[in-house]
Amino acid sequence: MVRESPIPALVLGLSGLIPFVAAPSYIISCGVFMPHIAYGQLAYAATILSFIGGMRWGLTLPQGSTQSPDWHNLIYSITPSLIAWGSLLVSPTVGSAILMGGLGLTGYMDMAMWGYPNWFKGLRFCLTLVAVLSLWTTLMCSLILKPVE
Repeated sequence: MVRESPIPALVLGLSGLIPFVAAPSYIISCGVFMPHIAYGQLAYAATILSFIGGMRWGLTLPQGSTQSPDWHNLIYSITPSLIAWGSLLVSPTVGSAILMGGLGLTGYMDMAMWGYPNWFKGLRFCLTLVAVLSLWTTLMCSLILKPVE
């Protein structure tokens, strides 16, 4: 299904992974945990989770859309941004867990809900997997590596 993705969606989707993958790659290559780099990744993940909710809102807007702007769709569209905001108000460890869960849950819901094309679902799965694994890797670095002095 990913192979069926429009080239712009594929290129821009993969480009969107750069901040996710760059943070743990840099931390690991330096051999010390850098909280400011990890927080940058956390803030980016919160932004992406908010964006994901916005996609659902946008899907309901066009006349003749397969989805209507009902309570279910609009609550689904606003909840990720509230979760993302909340993840930035707690400790980075808890925030990372919240964002991994939020990305995973919205990914699952997008796979289960109708309205998105199959190519999007395949691309979304791959992008979500890499994003969550990158957040997990950074979280593990925070537990294993000594912090920068």
